Amino acid sequence: MSNNQKAKTSKLNILIAIIISFVAWFFVIYNYAPMKNVTYSNVPINYIGELELVQSGLGIETSTADTVDVTLKINRKNYNNISADDIYVAVDVTNAVEGRNGLSVDVTPPRDCTVERVSKDSITVEVVKGNNKDVPLTAIYGDTNDDTQEPIATAMSYSKVSVLGAADNVDKVCMALLEVNSNDLAGGEKSFVETPVAVDDDGKEVKHIIVLPGEISFNAKAAATKTVPLNVFLIRKSHNDGLSINAPEKITIKGPGSLLKNINEIDSEPVDVTDITEDTDLMIEYKLPKGVYVARKSLGNCVKVAVK
Repeated sequence: MSNNQKAKTSKLNILIAIIISFVAWFFVIYNYAPMKNVTYSNVPINYIGELELVQSGLGIETSTADTVDVTLKINRKNYNNISADDIYVAVDVTNAVEGRNGLSVDVTPPRDCTVERVSKDSITVEVVKGNNKDVPLTAIYGDTNDDTQEPIATAMSYSKVSVLGAADNVDKVCMALLEVNSNDLAGGEKSFVETPVAVDDDGKEVKHIIVLPGEISFNAKAAATKTVPLNVFLIRKSHNDGLSINAPEKITIKGPGSLLKNINEIDSEPVDVTDITEDTDLMIEYKLPKGVYVARKSLGNCVKVAVK
């Protein structure tokens, strides 16, 4: 046998040995050590009994955590079939009282898995007096940040929703959003049933807010947006009435492009500021053409009245 043949045979033997070793390792791992530990980060906490809490006039103002990291012992064969969405983490606030409450974190793992570790086995929630108010609803695209496009929601089961929770958190809520995907409206108007999400002026979700009703049915269709001057008409005693008034000068509206192109300004219904004796925010009602709606950017705009 030549040296070249010996070299080729040696390389082949090495390759075969590697393959045999891998197969042996694979067999041992999956038959004699089939379980492995996997950590799932930022698993959301579900607050049980929060509805009952707000209905009793209380609300969660803050919590030391809204997510936890969970380590599971799982079967290697199921590794690719399990995600953080399959893990249920709960904190029961049903019996929470006003003040600081230390509450346990309960984790329910997926079938055939066991919990090895939780980053926090308890959290602290601050419970305070609650409040509630009604806020407007609007539909938005959840898959794009293009401000020139926004869906129109019609035939809504409710035009407003009630938000309940800790008083400070309720004050932060500006509106509730119904998210749809732009691709869903490519073929025209569609019907939806969605969960409204309470958000602040910046469009960020306000935590620990209960929104009622919890589901809204509506039809949605694609539309465009346009920003035009806003004429706010005030009813006041005089300009020397001791009031400082700040009203928006523009409004962003949405609707079919064929309607928007002919709109150059929007008027408000009269806003009565007479007899106001303390700082107040007054909601604005608009004179909108049929088929035109207030866009998300201007929803919740108000006349701010300050007493000098």
